[in-house]
This record gives sequence, C-alpha cells and structure tokens, in this order.
Amino acid sequence: MIRHLLMWLLLSCTPACAFPVAIRSGEHADFSRLVISLPANATWRFEEVRDGYRLATDIPDARFETRGVFRLIPKTRLKGLVKESGGRLFFETAKNITARHFTLDDGSLVIDFRTVIETPSNTGAPSEPPDPAPVATEGLAIPKTIQPVAIGTPHLDLYWKTETVLTPDAPPPPSPEIRDRSPAPATPAPPNPQVAEIEENLTREIGRAASQGLIAVDPTQSAAPLQRDEAKSKAGPPPQPPPDPIAPQDHIAYRLTTAVDRDQLQMSHDIYTKTGETCPPEGYFDIAAWADDRPALDQIGEARRRLLGEFDIPDQTWVIALARIYIAFGFGVEARALLADLAEPAPNVAALLFLAAVLDEDRAAASMPLARMTDCESAVALWALLGASPPPEKGAVNFSAVTRSYAALPPDLRQVLGPKLVSKLIAIGASDVAQSVRMALARVSIDDEAALDVVDARLSHEAGSEEAAPALEKLSQRNAPEGVEALLLLVDEQLADRQTVPPAQVEQALALAFELSGAPEAPALVRAAALGYASQHKFDAAFDTLAAWPQSVEPLMRAETHEKVLTMLLEQPDDALFLRLYFSQREGILKSPPGKPVRTALANRLIELGMADTATEILKTSRDFTQSDKLIFARAALVALDPAAALAHLGGVDGIEAEKLRGDALSRLGLHDGARSAYLRAGEDDKARAEAWHQGDWNTLRHGGDAVEKNFIEAFDTQRNIGGGDDPGPIRAARSLLAASKEERKALQDMLDRLGKSGADE
Repeated sequence: MIRHLLMWLLLSCTPACAFPVAIRSGEHADFSRLVISLPANATWRFEEVRDGYRLATDIPDARFETRGVFRLIPKTRLKGLVKESGGRLFFETAKNITARHFTLDDGSLVIDFRTVIETPSNTGAPSEPPDPAPVATEGLAIPKTIQPVAIGTPHLDLYWKTETVLTPDAPPPPSPEIRDRSPAPATPAPPNPQVAEIEENLTREIGRAASQGLIAVDPTQSAAPLQRDEAKSKAGPPPQPPPDPIAPQDHIAYRLTTAVDRDQLQMSHDIYTKTGETCPPEGYFDIAAWADDRPALDQIGEARRRLLGEFDIPDQTWVIALARIYIAFGFGVEARALLADLAEPAPNVAALLFLAAVLDEDRAAASMPLARMTDCESAVALWALLGASPPPEKGAVNFSAVTRSYAALPPDLRQVLGPKLVSKLIAIGASDVAQSVRMALARVSIDDEAALDVVDARLSHEAGSEEAAPALEKLSQRNAPEGVEALLLLVDEQLADRQTVPPAQVEQALALAFELSGAPEAPALVRAAALGYASQHKFDAAFDTLAAWPQSVEPLMRAETHEKVLTMLLEQPDDALFLRLYFSQREGILKSPPGKPVRTALANRLIELGMADTATEILKTSRDFTQSDKLIFARAALVALDPAAALAHLGGVDGIEAEKLRGDALSRLGLHDGARSAYLRAGEDDKARAEAWHQGDWNTLRHGGDAVEKNFIEAFDTQRNIGGGDDPGPIRAARSLLAASKEERKALQDMLDRLGKSGADE
C-alpha cells in the first residue's frame, strides 16, 4: 500500500516537479548507447539539428545528469552534451554519425549513435540500409523486432527489445504484448487502521518534501551494481533494465537530500585549476566523515580485523577505510605504511598519501601534483597550501575554500594544523585570513589552548606588537611542540631586529635539535642556533654548526642559512677578522657558492682589501657572467695593475661605471685622449681635465679649465707680452718683469696648493 501511495504521489507531481534525469551510457562495437530516464508521461521531441541532435521535453526544470556519461563511452561518436534551458539537451556528434532511438515501457528513451560507413565503390552509399531521418515525434510507430528474448532475463531486455523506427505521420501502434510468466502476486490483506493512518501521514510528509524539492525519484533504482563493476567500465556494460512493476522492490525509488546536498548536485563537478588540472572530488578530503565518536582504538581495531578477505587478499575497501581512520586521528606514518603495503594504485590512494605526507610535514608533499591545487573550490586547497614549499603566490590561493575546509576539520586536527596554517598565511601576506583561522581554532572546546597561544603569538609578531616577544619567550619554556615553535619565532624576531640572540636560547635550540634528530623541526632548530652564533660574532661556531648538518636537510634551507651567515660576516667591520674567517671557509664557499648578491658583495669587499685574485675566484664560480660581474672583473684587473685585461673585460659593457673604469684603464696605458673622452661620457669633468694636462692640451684647458687652471695657463703663455709697451724704458720694463714674475709665482703656488690638496684627498 505504501508503495502504491508513493507511486501515485510521484505521478501526481510529474513533470511539474523538478528532479534529476539520469543518463546512463554503454559502449558497443558499432554504436554508443544512451538511456535517458524520462518520466512515463513526459512529452518529448528528438530531432536532427546542425552539428548533432536535440532532445526537447516539457520538463522546464529538468536536471540532466551528464556528469558520468563519458566514463563508459569514448568521444568518438558522441562528442559532447550541452544542457540548454527549457528542458532541452543538445547532443554534439562527429561527422557521419546517425542516431536511432526507441523507448522503454517505463518511459526511458534509448538513443544509439552509429557511424555511417562509406564503401569504396560509392562513397555516398552507407554499408547498411540508412535509417529513416530523425524527425519530430511524440509517439511510436512501426515496431521492428531485432531479436526477441524472454522479458526479465537479467540485463538483456534493455538491449534486445522491440526497437521503433519513427515516421512523421504514422499513428502509434498498440503496445506489444508482454507475457509475464511469473506467478501473480497475492492480493494484500487490508491494512490495520493504525497502519493506514501512518501511511497517510507519511504520504503527506513526502508530498511536502516533494513540493520543496527535497525528494526526487531515483530511476536507476540502485547505483551499486555499476559501482561494483567499475573495473569493467571500459568494456561498456549495458545499463540496468527497467524494474518490473509487479516484482517486489528491495527499496522505494526515492532519494532524499538536504538543501545543501541539492545545491551541491547543481554545481559542476568538473572543476579545474587555473593551470587546467582537474580538482579531485570533495570526498577524497572529507576527513570529518572518516571517524566517529568511538575511541580511536576501537575504530582502528575493527578496521584491522577486516583488512584481509578470502585467501588473505587485502580488501581494498577496508584498506582505504583504515588509512582514512589513521589520517582522521593524525597518524600519517601509519597511514603511509599501510597504503604502501596493501593498497592498489588509485586516485583516492594518491590523495591519502598526500594527506599523510602533509600531516608528517614531509617535504616530499611539495613535489606531489596535489600541492599545486591551491585554487580549487574544495578541501584540497587547504591541504595544498599546507604542503606547498615554497608557499604559493597570494593570488593563487582560494582562501574561502581554505577557511571553510579548516573549520570543518575535527577538533584535534584543527589544533595540530592551526599554527602551521597561520604561518603559511602570514608568509604569503594573508594576515586577515589568518585571523579567520584563529577564530575557527578558538571555537575548539578543550582545556589545552597551547595551539591558540602559538597562533596569537604569531599574529602579534606579524602586527609588530610589543607583547609578542614576552609571549614567545614564555611559550618557548614549555616542554611541548608549541615550545619549539615559539623558540623559532623568538629567534627570528631577534634576528629581524638585528639583536643578539642570548646564549641560553642558542644552547636550547642545539639541545632540542639533538633531541628531535630526524624530526621535521630539527633543521630549523640547527638554523636558529647557527644564526644565533653569528649574531654573537661567533662565526667559527656558526660555520661548525652548519657543517654538522646531515645531508638530508633540504638544500634550499641549507643554502639560505649559509648565505645569511655570510651576510652577517660581511657586516663585520674588522677587516682582519673578515679575511681570517673567509680564508678559513674558502674551500666550502667555492664548493657551494652563495647567491649572486652575496657573491658580488664578497668580491667587492675582497677587491677593496687588495685581494683581486681571490675575488676573481669566487666570481668564476658563476656559469653566466652578467655585466655587473664583468665590472668587478675589470676592477680586479686594475687592482692587479693589468689595465689591458680590464679593457678586455669591459668589452660590450655600457654605462657610467663602465666608462669610469674604461677611462682608468686607458689612462694607465697612456692613451690620455681616449681616457679623457671616456671620463667626459661618465660625467667626470675633473678627471677629464687631468687627462688634458697629461696630454698637454693647453687649448682645451684654456677654454674648459677652472679659474686656477686658466690663470696658470695665462701666466705662463709663451705668447704673452711682458715688455710694458712697444718701446718701454728700462725702469718700466723692469717693473713689468717684476709684476709678471709675481703673477707667475702666485699662479704656480695656487696650482701647487691645488695639486697638494687633491693628492691629500686621493
């Protein structure tokens, strides 16, 4: 009785009620088949249009489920499905494809897409009689039996059934008789009055849910057989036959959803990243659903007991279930060991391995494909951000998905991942999003607020609050993971402020690094100790600490720390200490040279100290020489008194600095005219006049010199008339000579004073 009431309710709301229209597919040797589960009383029209076919129905809010169509068929005949407004569906087909269709007793529409094969003799003639051109129709005509079989044979009545060839004006023939050899069902006894009342209430509630769109018919009856036969999907298994309306059903053909589920069904499941990669399903990261409220040991024990099936073959369902339980409780190592031993390769297994690597802070997670999917609209964005190294650009992160997924995590995982997530967000400049994560962490109702304290300290440190340092120092004294986090933050803050790290903190970092040897935090602690020694000007201890690092430390962190220590060494004003430390570490520096900025700074410092050959050694560790490198090579050659080599290094290099060095080299080679031109191009007027003096170019100096130079040239001009007139007397001539001698002595003294001052300045 309940089933009949439900069927009556279904028929009463069709097609006005909107519900999903399932589309199943199957691949065969010469055709691709679609089965569209339309309601029995729906009106439809299937017609050929440009580039394909179109199905038009009277279901305005039809929701065609096209998501899994091409999972079982290739895109050789049917290239795509496009959902159009007004209950219409467009089928995009390849060239030389024709469609044949017929209906089933339950109203489902079956469409076969076949390839028209052209014979060599007549390219226009198909290899088989052409199908009638598809035309608009609303009924059935001209039944044609392909191969009859007994109705009810499993999976066959859908494919070996009466096919209908449609004509434009043929009247619908009577439905073919179906002989049902099954025994007639017994007449049900009248229900109890209380049962009838329950059925009436149930019908009323279902009707209310249907009016709200929260209940829909499930024409596929059950998707379990298709899921179980997923391994055979490539062979194209036929869709399930329509249910016998007389045979008893194992469940009512309804599917109930919440409003959230309904909205998710309406969303497209083919979500892509900005780089064109397909985002994984949400279920791969639904950690909150992987464990219940029972103790962890009970859940793990139950799953372990069911791991092995018949003949001790691992049951993949329970292998995945146990790995998910491990991850839900934060056991990344156990999950990876289980999957490595028992799991078969699959996309969901790859997702679990990625989750376990992120939980263990394994740097291998950064090289996995899922670490690039920070812009997905799902929980993978959260885990991709946690696993990415180096952190991604701010614009490449879907922050709404990150915060939403973090808030949905179990409380224990929120405690574990909260400080790490806040650190990542601060690193990419998303402090406002970090505040949202802090609020989600604060809602966890537990007594231990250590993770929240670390997050607060990080946010205070980022904001530059004066309370950050005392809070971090207090947290660093805890014998807990948050104490390590706080110590690292405190050392970084002191180094950023150019403060000296206290010896007690350096010793604490070394002790924790030894205690946590092999843990992800150990390299960061060694780095903090080495930089702490450098801040105390104990560079020998800093280099010794770096030398003790294991080879497993990430090369990027090793290189960054080494460059930081060398940068602090460059700031050391004591030249003798700098040279001693440099030559003590010279072999290691040349073997693993620092980055270009530090390398250039070291070479310049060595050139200033007269170590030209040593400077060129470190410059030669670079494979490609830039213009700045060539300038340093030229400077080193001038220091080594090799101006010809300096000119060779400056070949093809332009700029003011290059012209200055070129002028110096030409001057030392005695090419004063060229040196003067180079100085003029560099804007060095004083040096240009000096080259004119070296060259003896008095005409240039007479017009371009300064007052002292012009006076000197005028005083010693050979063309100057000192006689005092055309016919001076003896006294007048003597006085003229005395005046000229006085002017010459003054001009000479001014020039000597100037040269002395210039020499003192230089």
